[in-house]
Amino acid sequence: AIATGAMAGAVSKELIATEKSVAAFIQSTGSLADARAQFEMLQQAARDTIQPFDALKAAALDLRRNGVTPTSEQLKTFSQIAYSSGQSLETVAGAFTGVIQGNYRGLKQLGITAQDTGDKLRLTYKGTTTEIEKNTAALSGYFSELGQENEGVLEYLQGGLTGAMNQLDNAWGDFYRALGESGLGDLIRDMVREA
Repeated sequence: AIATGAMAGAVSKELIATEKSVAAFIQSTGSLADARAQFEMLQQAARDTIQPFDALKAAALDLRRNGVTPTSEQLKTFSQIAYSSGQSLETVAGAFTGVIQGNYRGLKQLGITAQDTGDKLRLTYKGTTTEIEKNTAALSGYFSELGQENEGVLEYLQGGLTGAMNQLDNAWGDFYRALGESGLGDLIRDMVREA
C-alpha cells in the first residue's frame, strides 16, 4: 500500500508539472497543440543539453517574451556557453534577450564587452572583436559561433556522472509521465475529485 501510494504520488507530481509547463506556453505559442510541441522540444533538449527542464523552460519563456521562438539548437548553443563560462542557462538567455532590448550589461557576465556603434554592435570576446548588425538573426549567429568554440563541453558532461544522472532523472520522469498518460492519471484525478 505504501509503495502504491508513493507511485501514485510520483505520477501525480509528474503530471501536474507537465500540465503547468504546457500551460505556461499556451499564450506565447498561440495554441494548446503548439504549447505541447514546445514542451516536447524542451523534454528532448533536457536530454541533449544536460540542463534541468525548469532552466530550459525559463530560458524558452524569456526568449518567447522577447519575440524569439526557441529552438533545440539555440538552447544547445546557450547550454554550451553556460557550461563553458560557469554561468547558468538563464544568465545566457538573459544576456541574449537583454541585447534584443538594448541592454548590454548581461554580456559582461559571459566575458563579452559590447560597444554600440549606431546600426551595429562591436562585440569583443577573448580579445577578438566582431561587428554584427543590430538584429536578432545576427545576434543568434554570434552566439552560435561562441557555442561552437565550446562544442565539446556537452559531450564531456554526457560521458561522465553528470550525464548518467541526467539520463536517470529523465528516465524516471518519462516513466511516471507514461504511467499517468496510460490511464493511471485519470484514475488518480477521479479518486481525488471523489474524495
